[in-house]
Amino acid sequence: MPIPSNRFIFLEGQAIEEIRNTDRVEDVRTVADFIDAVAGSNTRGTLDENIRNESYIPKTGTVVFDVQPSVTESGSVSYFEIGDIRQAANLLVYMGSPSREFSINGRFVSRSEAEAIRNYRQVQLLRSWRLPEKKDSGVNLKTPSRLKLRGLGDWFNGIHVRIVNLSIEMPEDVDYIRAPGVGKDVPIVWPVSLSLKETRSIEELRQFNIDNFRNGDLNAW
Repeated sequence: MPIPSNRFIFLEGQAIEEIRNTDRVEDVRTVADFIDAVAGSNTRGTLDENIRNESYIPKTGTVVFDVQPSVTESGSVSYFEIGDIRQAANLLVYMGSPSREFSINGRFVSRSEAEAIRNYRQVQLLRSWRLPEKKDSGVNLKTPSRLKLRGLGDWFNGIHVRIVNLSIEMPEDVDYIRAPGVGKDVPIVWPVSLSLKETRSIEELRQFNIDNFRNGDLNAW
């Protein structure tokens, strides 16, 4: 029985003008393509229509955790303490709410050579998102790709993030399968974990609305 598509986690690389030939690094161009190709008719239509109908194609690729990973969201609040040694407590002066952090602990499962190729490419894509994008043929470099975090239905609705930590395990207690055409053997069960940091532009911060956020209606937050 296929895993319901509303339990998938998606990471989409945002468009970078200098990136070319993306078909070489990722066959899955959009979230909808993946759902139609892998999930099958039994789960088709369960993904939020706003995601399925998006017209853009992320030029740096899409990584899909189709085996539901463990996802943790964490956030903190910064205060400056003002107090006197003889008082019962301190005054807290609000300084800000730092960007949230997201941890994904997942695994890619390869039951065939085709899945091994796809999973190898997805891991390579994750590795590339940690590195700066090249601006031209010289030494000028841009920052790593900004990503969109989606999944678990509409729980994660396109939150802008960047990779800050990536761990790829090569386990010793599983079999490996050959990925034809890439010359690599990949684990049948391949654990991967990563940490993501929320990133915002000035415009996005200005558009933030606490009432919409509280009601769960603020897109990409």
